[in-house]
Amino acid sequence: MVKKILIAYSSYFGNCKKAASTLAASCDEEGMETSLYPILESETLPEKPDILVLVTPVRVRKIVGPSKKFLRKIGEKDLRYALVVSHGAALDHFFSPVPATKKLERHLERKEMVRITEPLFLQVERQQGPLSKGYEKRLADLAKQLSQAVSEEDR
Repeated sequence: MVKKILIAYSSYFGNCKKAASTLAASCDEEGMETSLYPILESETLPEKPDILVLVTPVRVRKIVGPSKKFLRKIGEKDLRYALVVSHGAALDHFFSPVPATKKLERHLERKEMVRITEPLFLQVERQQGPLSKGYEKRLADLAKQLSQAVSEEDR
């Protein structure tokens, strides 16, 4: 049975949209059915997927507003999820995206959602991009992890 993966993204400068599209193509190659969902167009879940992947930027140490609103409105118990976070600063810098991501994960945990992979952090070269070199391979690796998580569920 083919599992459905919904890749919801929030993108201001196109970096998260590009990451979401790249991830969708990699998931398709792994044999999963994917759909892309732009959060800025609507803040409700169109359908309940087997796995939700949220692709969102962190700006000034915070998850952007549309992504936070979206996650407040959705969040069904046992919904499995993965996070892809774009950021402009090095992970050890004052503006690290890690604290904002951990805060978001605590919120999702309270909703009894289930994280299936570690968050993937994609650095953006400048505020408006482009994504750092090697992002395609990192997203392809994430697609493999998602495929394995789907396969384990079927066992």
